Amino acid sequence: MRIATIFRWLIRLDANLPARQISKTAQMIPAQCRAARALIDMTQAELAGAAVVLTSIIADCEDGASTPRTADLEAIRKALERAGVELIEGGVRSRRVK
Repeated sequence: MRIATIFRWLIRLDANLPARQISKTAQMIPAQCRAARALIDMTQAELAGAAVVLTSIIADCEDGASTPRTADLEAIRKALERAGVELIEGGVRSRRVK
C-alpha cells in the first residue's frame, strides 16, 4: 500500500477545487510534510537533499518532535513547491499538469 493512500483524506488532487494557499509564514504541520512527500513519492533523504537540510530535520519535523528553524522550514517548503506540491490550508495538492 502506498503511503499516499493513507493520506488521501488530507490531499486534494483536483487542482480545480478552490483552496486557500497557506501563507508563507504559517507553520507547516507534520501531516502536510508527510502527505506532500507521499504525493510526489519522495523520501525524507531526497527532500533533505532538495532543501539542503539534514535528514534528521525532516524526520523530526514530520514526527512533530521539533519545529524546524524558520529558514529550514522555508527551504523545505520551497523544495516541495519546486517538486510540484502546493501547500494549502488543511492539506496539499499537486501542481503537476495531468
